[in-house]
Amino acid sequence: MTRPTGPVRDGPAASLGGAGAAPDDSGPLFAALDRDPHGSLDEVHDENNMPLDGEPQRVRDDLDADRARASA
Repeated sequence: MTRPTGPVRDGPAASLGGAGAAPDDSGPLFAALDRDPHGSLDEVHDENNMPLDGEPQRVRDDLDADRARASA
């Protein structure tokens, strides 16, 4: 694996690219991470900087369609 560059180099994925043997169980690597809120459109550390009503109508239509499929 090449050394990560860009925004990932300091994030959780950076810990996956180090030297040495691959872990037998990657669960502990991910268990320590904060989880996305269940049912939320935002990720765990997203800033509240784009209210849903500020999204273009086509984006809101896509979200409505996704919610309808998920609840079917």
